[in-house]
Amino acid sequence: MAEEKERLLGGLVDAERQIMLWEKKIQLAKETRNTVDAEYGKGELKAMKCEIHRMEVRHKQLLRQQELLVQETVKAVGRRSAITSRGEAQVKTGKAGNTKGLVKKRVEELRKKEKSTDCDSALIPLL
Repeated sequence: MAEEKERLLGGLVDAERQIMLWEKKIQLAKETRNTVDAEYGKGELKAMKCEIHRMEVRHKQLLRQQELLVQETVKAVGRRSAITSRGEAQVKTGKAGNTKGLVKKRVEELRKKEKSTDCDSALIPLL
């Protein structure tokens, strides 16, 4: 009876060991399947692809804006050089036109002259 009890107890321990080994193998199989599974991690991959696409679209927009700014800069430089060359031509020929700045300068000179003559005329009766 004691021998049979010991034999059954040994069989029980062996059966429990086999169960634990099978559970371990099942767990490893699940982990392997999740690692190899094609659907596992597709959400992250899809999100990354969307982010990459968004970045590419933004890059194209920035390139277009850069091209427009370069074109505007080239036009501005062209206008500036045309204005400069016209000014130089007028100076060489002696036909300096009435620019807004020159007109303002002349108006200020005339006002100063008027004030000085007003002051002079105020002093004359005192003498």
